[in-house]
Amino acid sequence: PTLDWVISPVEKNCVKGINVLDKDISDHYLLIVDLNIKRPRKEIKTVNSRNLNDINLHQFQCDFRDALAISSPFNIETLNTIMRNILDDHAPVKKRELSHRPVGRWFNLEIKAAKKKKVPTATLR
Repeated sequence: PTLDWVISPVEKNCVKGINVLDKDISDHYLLIVDLNIKRPRKEIKTVNSRNLNDINLHQFQCDFRDALAISSPFNIETLNTIMRNILDDHAPVKKRELSHRPVGRWFNLEIKAAKKKKVPTATLR
């Protein structure tokens, strides 16, 4: 006989029920635990970005030069407005919503680094 445990905090009452099955697979029983827990809610974050890689640099420079020739006198606010308007034409701001679910307390930098390592398929066979 073996001893199998389900460890949970008593005050949380997170175990709804336990079903013990004898599947004759080994000398252990299969424990099916019904948990009374909810997944953490996703956090929605709005991000603004521009795709600067697709800007036609020559056209951007020409538009900037033309705008500088038209505008005078110069101050930092005028220059900032000119630059933002040209950027809006060439690389408009795109708003995206990203969902993020908080990670568990057990997830640390060591586990994150291990997940990033890629194991070649050939070594798994």
